[in-house]
Amino acid sequence: MSAFERSEETYGSRRLSQAVTDLGIKVGRFKVRRLMRELAIKAKCPKAKVWRKQAVDFAENIANEQCAMTPNALWVGDITYIPTDEGWLYLAVVIDWFSRLIVGWSVSDTPDSHLYIQALQLAIHRRKPPSEVIFHSDRGSQYSSQAFRQILTEAKMVHSQSRAGKCTDNAVTERFFRSLKVEKLNGYRFKTREQALLCVAEYIEDFYNPRRLHSALGNRSPMQFEMDCLRT
Repeated sequence: MSAFERSEETYGSRRLSQAVTDLGIKVGRFKVRRLMRELAIKAKCPKAKVWRKQAVDFAENIANEQCAMTPNALWVGDITYIPTDEGWLYLAVVIDWFSRLIVGWSVSDTPDSHLYIQALQLAIHRRKPPSEVIFHSDRGSQYSSQAFRQILTEAKMVHSQSRAGKCTDNAVTERFFRSLKVEKLNGYRFKTREQALLCVAEYIEDFYNPRRLHSALGNRSPMQFEMDCLRT
């Protein structure tokens, strides 16, 4: 139960088995599944996602997994919104495709280009990336704005944008937003934007980056995956 609670009730039998093993208790996935049934616990499941189309076209889509063989080779950005009693809180993130690490994020009560720029600037400040990093985004007007493109140019980054009507080109960020909402936000009613901000910060900085296991990363967290790769 402790490992399940530490995952914020998000791990199924596969990830929970790995988490328990990491604590020094070797137990198989199927035994974990049986124990979960006996204890009447199950992981939170995502709701169906409705893909939204974008309209504006600027940069060519050059992002793929082959571009993300090392840290700071391919970053992806996107935005989501969180309801509060005060109105929407908008969240912009920048993710390193290689490790799924959230390298930059920002929130605002308005989805203007400043929100997107703040998330990118935080990522640049934290990572100090080399030149020619690919930054991939959808075709939203904020990512296509002159102000945002100027930041990319100053950082010597290469812009890539999703194909028309192909939001799945940005599936890495979509999966993160789904995890955030299913694993942390669902069931909450925030009275203020400040409450929502604190909840998002806790999820990203205290759970997702350092502790959330990813099957695509060999059942390691983003931070652990990067550290392991740097040691090899």
